[in-house]
Amino acid sequence: MIGFPYNKYLNAVIRVNMSSAFILMSHSKAEELNIEKSKRVYVHSCSILDDIWNVTQRPNFHSSPAIKKCVNQALDKSEINLSDVEYFDLYSCFPSAVQIAKKELGIAEEKKDLTVTGGLPYFGGPGNAYTMFSTTEMVRKLREKPESYGLITANSWFITKHAAVVLSTKPSKSYEKIDNSLVQKDINSKTIKNFTETPIGNGKIDTYTVINSRKGLEFALIIGTLENGSRFIANSEKDEALLKRMINSEMLDRKVSVSQREGKNIFNLI
Repeated sequence: MIGFPYNKYLNAVIRVNMSSAFILMSHSKAEELNIEKSKRVYVHSCSILDDIWNVTQRPNFHSSPAIKKCVNQALDKSEINLSDVEYFDLYSCFPSAVQIAKKELGIAEEKKDLTVTGGLPYFGGPGNAYTMFSTTEMVRKLREKPESYGLITANSWFITKHAAVVLSTKPSKSYEKIDNSLVQKDINSKTIKNFTETPIGNGKIDTYTVINSRKGLEFALIIGTLENGSRFIANSEKDEALLKRMINSEMLDRKVSVSQREGKNIFNLI
């Protein structure tokens, strides 16, 4: 199924027959094996953070504190700025992942070269192994331009789990694992507590999508806020006129009524 506003060619392609490999070793082992210095690419730093796990409990649906802090930590540990990065590969499962990352990192809107492979919708990646390919291609790029820096990001689930790594042929001064426990605790502290599984009443749409199958329009899915401040999630019924209207008209902040029918939360526009 494909969710509006994206079409097929804006979604990740995971059913591909591809493979990738790289060898990771210490500097001392590379010296012992007499690996050519021109072929060595060093990990300068990496960081891993999660956004709030349940999407419905996030303060909003257009930001990612985790990707911002994750990348900034990696850059700080590498002792470089974003402007020092020559090559980027921002994880590109869907356009929103790239758009949110660009906004959080302060990457100029006009900058377009944000992938070294072509990205998940066009280059593809088997299952969840895409970053194996972005890493191997980044290695090639960095070998072609010695001492330049490359930044690779990854995410999983609903822009939930994030990772960032800085690479360069320039040897790193040192490598230390980043302790993210306090940063993660701060992100988690922003969790919305007032989610209800059984919403009843009027509210507004905070975000939404319309689901399409090969047979056509199926249903809409919204996350919204009731008038009492509670967050909720609800489906529409299979109403083609409603679904076309939701595709052709902006529905953010649109007022809705919500009730339960046959064990499901169902919304209607009001």
